[in-house]
Amino acid sequence: MIGAALCFYISRSLGRGAAEKLTSKAGLKSIDKFFERYGTYSILIVRLLPFIS
Repeated sequence: MIGAALCFYISRSLGRGAAEKLTSKAGLKSIDKFFERYGTYSILIVRLLPFIS
């Protein structure tokens, strides 16, 4: 729980700019498209899997 809270805080404070520095813009675009299409279901399924934090 503490790890998830820490990751959330880091992502909220650093934002998308930090993610773009760590990955490519094309990679983020493909992830954006995926979550626009399957967002609700993918998050639900991933949260139910015990081995994915």
